[in-house]
Amino acid sequence: MFEKTFREYAEEIANRVQSRASRLEREIFDLEKTAAKKKAELNSANAHKRLANYQVQIGRDYQCPRCWIEREITASLRAIGGSTETEEFFRCNKCDERLPVPTK
Repeated sequence: MFEKTFREYAEEIANRVQSRASRLEREIFDLEKTAAKKKAELNSANAHKRLANYQVQIGRDYQCPRCWIEREITASLRAIGGSTETEEFFRCNKCDERLPVPTK
């Protein structure tokens, strides 16, 4: 006699708990995404440590300063032409950054 009522209460409670669990999972996912973004920002904030280890040239290739400082990745720069009397242009092979470099 009471079984049906208790079963209905249990179902209502289970539905509320499940709904809350779904919301919590979404919140955790959003927080993890935010934490990953903040970790990347923190990694970038350590730029002065990486600056001390920055090598302008590795072998015959110039190194992209943005890739090294922001992500600690070595990446070659290549001359892309379009030079003027006062500038030479380079592009990074990884981040695609375009860098004008004075020739004088």
